[in-house]
Amino acid sequence: MTDIFPHPDMPMAVSEEPRQYLLRVELPGLARSQVGVQVQERMLHILGGGQQSASSRTENPGHREVMSALRLPEDVDASSVVADFRNGVLQVRLPRTTSQRRRSWWPC
Repeated sequence: MTDIFPHPDMPMAVSEEPRQYLLRVELPGLARSQVGVQVQERMLHILGGGQQSASSRTENPGHREVMSALRLPEDVDASSVVADFRNGVLQVRLPRTTSQRRRSWWPC
């Protein structure tokens, strides 16, 4: 992947598979409601931290939001991106367009 702008507090790993790219982001200590993923103009935006009330910020002054963005490769079907968050790990599946998928075998 190219054009990745990670936040230092948001470790990422990207793997490439024949039908998709898989992005894993570690967000320990966050709840599902505090994580957001959005695709806009071929950019994937990830936000961790979410909204806090004024009283909550006062009680937890060390809290901060983190954000990362990356430009999607040309072979990604941006309308089919799927995200799942479990146990502090966000997984984002970036499926390749059908015409761009690698063939693992060739018919005889």
